[in-house]
Amino acid sequence: MKGRVQPGTWYQYELTCRVYILPRLGGIKFKDLGPGHLQDFYSHNILIGKGMRSIKLIHVVLHQALKRALELGFISRNPADIVKTLNINMVK
Repeated sequence: MKGRVQPGTWYQYELTCRVYILPRLGGIKFKDLGPGHLQDFYSHNILIGKGMRSIKLIHVVLHQALKRALELGFISRNPADIVKTLNINMVK
């Protein structure tokens, strides 16, 4: 993926992964990661005040990583296909 996006985009994806995703989900193997984990993760980020733009970026990064894991046969379904990010108006 690195060669398919602009350097600034790649940096943002890498930062999102390192700062937000790995600390909370990094200990869960791809095959064990389910929609409930992702929904809890998104809900946690909403509760701690992350904006919807950040949460949607997190979702994009996770979705693409899990899509690739699916293509490589590490998982049989992409849990990010099932989980929906919440609308910011639903939270307020």
